[in-house]
Amino acid sequence: MSAATDIPVALLADDARRAEADTLARRAADLPARGWVEHRMAMPWSLRVRGPHAHDEATAQVVARAYALVAEIDEQLSPFRPGSALERYRRGELALADAPWSLREVHRRCLLAREETDGAFDAWGWRDGFDPTGLTKSWAVAQVLDVLAEVDGDVAVGAGGDVAVLSRTGLPWRVGVEDPEDRSRLLGHVDLRDGAVATSGTAARGEHVRIPGGGAATGLRQATVVASSVVRADVWATTALVLGAARARERLHALPGTSGLLVEPDGTVHRWATP
Repeated sequence: MSAATDIPVALLADDARRAEADTLARRAADLPARGWVEHRMAMPWSLRVRGPHAHDEATAQVVARAYALVAEIDEQLSPFRPGSALERYRRGELALADAPWSLREVHRRCLLAREETDGAFDAWGWRDGFDPTGLTKSWAVAQVLDVLAEVDGDVAVGAGGDVAVLSRTGLPWRVGVEDPEDRSRLLGHVDLRDGAVATSGTAARGEHVRIPGGGAATGLRQATVVASSVVRADVWATTALVLGAARARERLHALPGTSGLLVEPDGTVHRWATP
């Protein structure tokens, strides 16, 4: 059983480098900052801006546009809205070629994810027909980050375990990873400048990830993946749950440019970092 020690997910080489990272994180925390939280897609969406323009009206206007984009994506891709483009496509009432760009792009990303994971991440394999729910949120997070990139400062987006950040100051965003045994504690943290971290697990939503063509994925309690893009991090965090501990370790160790941690059902924590 691993204790909640809040150590870096991507293991640093020595104490000196850890101390340097802590110094940078403290400098980042001293910058002016502003945060917003709105409930979208049935979950809180947290947007943060850091830097001298964090409290500018122009910054608030960009944030408002970012939230409007989330609402638009939800209108188009929600599986819970009978009139959404996704539901009309699922019922055969809308051709993919005539669908909004969001649906066509998410459909394309789901095809790529299924191919890259050898079918472990399959938007066609867990419900009746096409359901991209496992990818829609992270794709929306990526679109919101693109909008926030207009802000003259450091920006971060977080929704439902997916976090994407951009740093113009060169200072890191420190992202905590919850301990699934006690969500009030941190199991580790990630220092990110440009990139993303995604966590999938059973602590918040139970056994919600399904094995394609099978039952609930129970081979891992939690998977956290750090990658250059939030969609990639999200796809592989979900895939890790589907694969289970042994196969996930094997696949993730061979996945370039990723790091993270896996929490097995007995509480054992496995960390990796692949250049």
